[in-house]
Amino acid sequence: MASISQKPKVLAISYPEYTDKVYLDDFTSKFELHVLKSTDRAGAIPEIAQLASSCGPFDAVMVRMGILPFKPFNAELFGPLLPHLKIIAAAPAGYNAFDVDWMTRNNIWFCNTRNAVCEATADMAVFLVLAVLKNAAVAERSAREGRWRGLVLAPTIDPRGLTLGIVGMGSIGKVSTSRQSWFFEFRLVKRNQAVVDMSLRLTENYLPTREKLEIVALGQKGTGV
Repeated sequence: MASISQKPKVLAISYPEYTDKVYLDDFTSKFELHVLKSTDRAGAIPEIAQLASSCGPFDAVMVRMGILPFKPFNAELFGPLLPHLKIIAAAPAGYNAFDVDWMTRNNIWFCNTRNAVCEATADMAVFLVLAVLKNAAVAERSAREGRWRGLVLAPTIDPRGLTLGIVGMGSIGKVSTSRQSWFFEFRLVKRNQAVVDMSLRLTENYLPTREKLEIVALGQKGTGV
């Protein structure tokens, strides 16, 4: 007779790619991992119901990045996992795609990773600002095409002295502010009045409009930075 696994069962919404093998091996030694094969909500709804019936009950759901094809995460999607489901852990920082009220009513813990992508997103914000100011796309394309010898690039914009507006001073906005201060001598303008608890080499002002801004970084829900 086959032995019955006593490990808690976890259902992953998509395979955990790019996860360190040592970490994944350790994880699967403690939990029984099942992976959803569907790539969108239409396929996920019947597949989750089928998995709950054939492989359940599941103790936890792991939601990775790339949530748009599956949202919203609510009773229609996860209802078949009740009443055993105890926790839903999500990689995104936000929770607007998750029906937290429904989870609360059903005694399900919801965990999001508020600061997991702050550093990476802030780095990308710096890169994109520099790429635009320095017309990096033209230089990169020329290098790929083997036209770097004798290439004359048009003069680009020096970031020093420009006014940078960060719209939204949440977790990503704060880290982005710190990142920008490493590279530039920007004058920082905050779109909201959140207190930034850090020492900056910038002149900080509160500006209710964007009319005087030369560069704008959007750091609000649904925009990224």
